[in-house]
Amino acid sequence: MPIRELFQIGQQTQTFPESADFDARNGRIDWTAEDLRVSAYLENEDGGNLLGWSLFVGDAKFGPSLEGLGEMAVRIESTSGQKIPWPVVSDDDGRLKEFYGSGLLVAQKLIASREQLARFLICKSDVGRGQVKIWLNAANYPARLVEALLLARDLNDVELEQLVMAKINSGPLVFPDGDQIDVKADAGYWAKKYQKALGIQIPIE
Repeated sequence: MPIRELFQIGQQTQTFPESADFDARNGRIDWTAEDLRVSAYLENEDGGNLLGWSLFVGDAKFGPSLEGLGEMAVRIESTSGQKIPWPVVSDDDGRLKEFYGSGLLVAQKLIASREQLARFLICKSDVGRGQVKIWLNAANYPARLVEALLLARDLNDVELEQLVMAKINSGPLVFPDGDQIDVKADAGYWAKKYQKALGIQIPIE
């Protein structure tokens, strides 16, 4: 089954909105939901024999200016690595609809606001929610704290800003193997990069 048909069935099941942009070459579907940018990927795996998925949810205001710097987005994927045989005929519609319903549709409900996005960005590592998980690389923790700080200040959320600042000033992040990251120093490095990209000041003192 051509990937465009997979996309069209996704629209029929309201997995993808009618307004979504579709890039058939990369299997990418983009749309905006409130103040969030959403990108879904239909992934051709095992030489075209399997269909998988992933979802990226980011900030619609700052994200476009941070291309190459993570775009202030998180990746959501299946906890179990959900895949199905690549659909080949219309008889596979039922299996495909179940695939969408138990995966991508569930993932889309995980983050519904910029405030929720910020609260996931400040997590140190992956966050599981039943069938799906948010993939969070611990090495990117300081950068994500700066992103969350930006969101908190833009939302005028004082409580969230205080929470983020407490994490920035909480000392080094120590890994199981003994390696560690100087969170505040790294946050300062990323703040400078984001300042340059966005043209605004991001004090972290």
